[in-house]
Amino acid sequence: MGSTLQQQLKEAQLNNQQQGVDLVAQNQITQSLSYVDESLTAIRTFFKFQDMQPNLHPDLLVPLNYIPYLNFVRQIASPKADSFFSTGYTWFTGQNIQIEVSNDKWSLYNYIYPGGSGSSYRYTITETMDLATLNYSRPDDI
Repeated sequence: MGSTLQQQLKEAQLNNQQQGVDLVAQNQITQSLSYVDESLTAIRTFFKFQDMQPNLHPDLLVPLNYIPYLNFVRQIASPKADSFFSTGYTWFTGQNIQIEVSNDKWSLYNYIYPGGSGSSYRYTITETMDLATLNYSRPDDI
């Protein structure tokens, strides 16, 4: 009788531990899905309301036209110590702009693939910074 009771208590304890593990796992899944949902909402909003169209000529790829794109990235991955995000945009000519957020540093890449040329710059961008005032002529040292 005593060993049966001990066995039942042990099984109940293991069952409770498993339920706790399952609950933690479910909470982690729920949190991950909420990040995905927030990201998709930001992406939909960006493509619905921003004026950066696929037919934008590469000559118009100037810093002021980066602003909607940078705001979009900031909605998805605010520059924080634990954030990472990377996205790119390619024009019909093959010119490409790519933004990568890693920790609190944003890397801005601008490539023209057909000629094989490209450049990369890194800027420190804070969550509250007015992106219109970002000085593109003074990138951080890489």
